[in-house]
Amino acid sequence: MRSNSPGFLKSEVILIGDINTNVGSIGNNTLVNYLQTFCSMFDLHQTIKDPTRVCSTSQSTIDLILVSDVQKSHKVVLLHVV
Repeated sequence: MRSNSPGFLKSEVILIGDINTNVGSIGNNTLVNYLQTFCSMFDLHQTIKDPTRVCSTSQSTIDLILVSDVQKSHKVVLLHVV
């Protein structure tokens, strides 16, 4: 853990949510940049690597799990319901 992290991050942090920022997008995306800065500030790591919203014309990775301790995170399996 980085020494400049806020004190509350001495505990394990798991942040799960529908962030609605497509971290799988290609190119310069301001919202993704803000999210990456936020994660960097609090030493959080994104564990979802596959698209979480898939439709016939597009797919995106907008539902995220951010963790402070990657070593403690478990394998995440996405189930796509048709």
